[in-house]
Amino acid sequence: MFESFFKRQAIMLKILLLAFMPLTSLKAQNADSLMKDTTIYKQAQVDKPAEFPGGNHSIYQTFGYRFHFTAQSVDNHAKGKQIVTFIIEKDGSISNIKFSATIGYGLEEESIRVFKAFPKWNPALINGAPVRSIISGFPLSLSVGQ
Repeated sequence: MFESFFKRQAIMLKILLLAFMPLTSLKAQNADSLMKDTTIYKQAQVDKPAEFPGGNHSIYQTFGYRFHFTAQSVDNHAKGKQIVTFIIEKDGSISNIKFSATIGYGLEEESIRVFKAFPKWNPALINGAPVRSIISGFPLSLSVGQ
């Protein structure tokens, strides 16, 4: 009597283990596939968006501190807005810096230099794993003498 009870318990335990094994391997599979994933996600598609250390205010402080107007921009009293799009890689570095609007006078190249010298961002996350994400339409207002 006790022997059949223990056999039933052992069979139930095996059934439970088999039932949950696919879930754990699926979770591991998802994490592995995200690590190999080269997809570029929009900020709205991720669990946690990419973030600059110190937040948005710190981005502009860091940019302003490191940015230097070119001689040509000073001579021409350059003023205007540059709109930047870039990718935050899984390791937090910035790549693929592109401009949809620029002022000229070499300020695009100077902006790229500054962005490449930024400290690493906290990358976007999906299920706790870092993913590539795009920051688009990032505005930079520049004005010589202000």
